[in-house]
Amino acid sequence: MVDDFVNNLFMLSARPFGDVGEKIVNLVVPNLKERKDPTHDASCEQNKIEIKCSRARISKKVNSLTDLLTENYSSQKASLSDIRENPKISCIFEHVKIRYFDILYYAIFTSSSILLFKISSEDLVNDKKISFCNKQTRDAFGDGQFHVKKSNIDHHLENYLVKIVKYEEICDIIA
Repeated sequence: MVDDFVNNLFMLSARPFGDVGEKIVNLVVPNLKERKDPTHDASCEQNKIEIKCSRARISKKVNSLTDLLTENYSSQKASLSDIRENPKISCIFEHVKIRYFDILYYAIFTSSSILLFKISSEDLVNDKKISFCNKQTRDAFGDGQFHVKKSNIDHHLENYLVKIVKYEEICDIIA
């Protein structure tokens, strides 16, 4: 059951994965309440909460169309160790609109667990080791992004990690 759950999570397209990830974060952070308006995902006391999720994946580069006939390009789940060792693994958090929230919960889904982090919008912008970019696309000022990768994963773990959740725990809650 757990293996199927994890495999299915990693196979979801972006929008359904984000919706499911948000529900999972709400399960493991018990003090989150319903949102006050559609600009954010939840609330906690007087704070507006945003939730973003990303999957740690190892992917292969497509060098030619014939590679598609001979290689297996299905998504491969990456572990925390893989993130620490492989500079090509980048967990991206996109469409982060800091003007709409006070606190960001961001989760990285790895091969064995979910790494759950918490950061204020102010720290997200001011922490230079995060390298938040507040202009994701040409005309979208304020619609930002940041990456968690080999060069900064330990900084995130040391400063913003809230908890590590095993997939078995999630399956036990929803089963």
